[in-house]
Amino acid sequence: LYNQALRMVGEGKITALTDNRPERYALDSIWDEDPIKQMLEESQWTFATRSLEWNFDSSQTSDFGYEYAFTRPGNYVSTAAICSDEFFQEPLTNYADENNYWYCDYETIYIKYVSDDYQFGRDYSLWTELFRNCVATKMAAELAISLTKSQSMMDGLEKKLKSYVRD
Repeated sequence: LYNQALRMVGEGKITALTDNRPERYALDSIWDEDPIKQMLEESQWTFATRSLEWNFDSSQTSDFGYEYAFTRPGNYVSTAAICSDEFFQEPLTNYADENNYWYCDYETIYIKYVSDDYQFGRDYSLWTELFRNCVATKMAAELAISLTKSQSMMDGLEKKLKSYVRD
């Protein structure tokens, strides 16, 4: 990803993640901002989608409204579906999504969501070429402004990224 991003901004390759180069340090800084999660949030990537039967959290009670609270999974990025059946044929329409909880009147729900777990969204072996291009282009767009100070290069890369996400 680093070398793909570097190529997009016209810079030479790095040979190792320990190279003592300003470009590598800039990429490390971009990496720390978690471009993978940022790109996972952009779409419902099937390689990162997980389905679960989910039971209510008995430690959470509601003073009014929906009876049951469901804690979002720790690796949750975005919702693909919340249903009342395991085949995802009956979508829930009466629920609330508030403060890392889902509330509804069912004791068990079935959730399909984009996950950034290392067995899902962060498993590089599952990534599509399109997703890899999205992450690298995201990194390159940020690298363009920090390294080259080229607003037009950054704008072009952001336009390319939007096209990838749309695809």
